[in-house]
Amino acid sequence: MRFFQLALLAATAPLILSASSVDFTSSNDTVSFNGNYPGTLTLGSNNCTKGKDPTCTLTGSQDISGTNYTFTFSMPNDSKSPFSYDGEPSTITTSGSPILDFSISDSHGDSATGTFALTSLASDSTPRIGFDGVDIDGTLKISSITSGANISTFDSLFGLPSSSSLSFVLDVGYCTAGERYASCIEQIDPTAQFLSLDITPGTPGKSSAAPEPGTFGLLGVASGAMFIGVRRRRSQKS
Repeated sequence: MRFFQLALLAATAPLILSASSVDFTSSNDTVSFNGNYPGTLTLGSNNCTKGKDPTCTLTGSQDISGTNYTFTFSMPNDSKSPFSYDGEPSTITTSGSPILDFSISDSHGDSATGTFALTSLASDSTPRIGFDGVDIDGTLKISSITSGANISTFDSLFGLPSSSSLSFVLDVGYCTAGERYASCIEQIDPTAQFLSLDITPGTPGKSSAAPEPGTFGLLGVASGAMFIGVRRRRSQKS
């Protein structure tokens, strides 16, 4: 199993794309791709020890116009990951009914929580040190929104609560196998760096596919697509 560290590889300020895409480019957590057949992947693999911690958590943050926003993906730390893939490009299959939690919050007490799903993997077609990175696409379903002191800006940024869909892509690259750079999608379990996480209200994600069995470290997260049924529950903070 290889680990990756999330690094700030874009501009210091977040990139806000058309259709209100929000780009997160900072995280210290890892994602591992394990070279079994079919391959499996684990988000936040640096935050969980097999047989000890109940969950694995991938967290990142971004300063946007003076407000800090934090996202979190949480999945079970089982003996085998529920996420599997077969080659590249590939859909991602989820076995069983794992608890897959997602949350996003700001430094003013505003937050949204729900669940996530991973749908596919594919090359990002962007060579870095001679090798393409990999996009991981997924979907989100928001089930609860908590109001803080900046709720109108929070809602506007992420298209809540009116948006019925969100999207994300985890983009990984600068993959290494041992001490050398390598293709992210190959049998020798390279480690990939985190690039960025883009969240886009109201837009389906692009198709992605999976690396061949291998362990990746992530240093970035990018943009993609998720569909969200939004059921809003606000609790007003005093």
